[in-house]
Parts: sequence; structure tokens; C-alpha cells
Amino acid sequence: MQRHRIGNSAAFLGLLLFLSLSIIRPFIETVAWSVVWAVALYPVFDLVARWLGGRRRLAAALITVLLLLIVFGPVTWLGRDLLEVPRTISEASKPDRYPFLRLSRL
Repeated sequence: MQRHRIGNSAAFLGLLLFLSLSIIRPFIETVAWSVVWAVALYPVFDLVARWLGGRRRLAAALITVLLLLIVFGPVTWLGRDLLEVPRTISEASKPDRYPFLRLSRL
């Protein structure tokens, strides 16, 4: 009876571990990159906090805003370009834009 109970507990624990890892798997890479960024930016954070007279929360907020601008600035610029390209193609493909390209009827 005891051996049967230990086997069921081990199987349940194994299933629970497998399901937990299945849920966590998509986030492992993000967590790893977050750790890399935190370690890499800590000296910058420490320097900014010293410049601000030891105000660590303000330093963290400033670095966060700076990184958001660094990341979302180019993304926004690319997004605007992606919206502009179809408009440019539409303008260029209007029939009256290039009259010399009209095919004459035979």
C-alpha cells in the first residue's frame, strides 16, 4: 500500500513539474534577456543614482524611459514608414500621374 502511494505521488509530482515547465517555457528567453539587461545596466543605474543625489527610484524611472525611447523610437519610425509605403505606391499608380506611359489604342 505504501509503495503504491509513493508511486502515485511521484507520478503526480512529475506531471505537475512537466506542466509547470510547459507553461514557463515561452518566458524563459525573456527572463534570461531581462537578467542580462539588468546586470549590464546596473553600473549606469548606479552612476545616475549618484548624479541624482541617491534618488534610486528617480534613476530607475529615467533609465526605463530612456530604454523605452531607444526601443520604441525606431519601432515607431518603421511603423510610420510601413504605413507610408502603400500611400506612396497608390499615389504613384494613379493613371493621370504619368501620361506618357499610357498605351494608345490601336
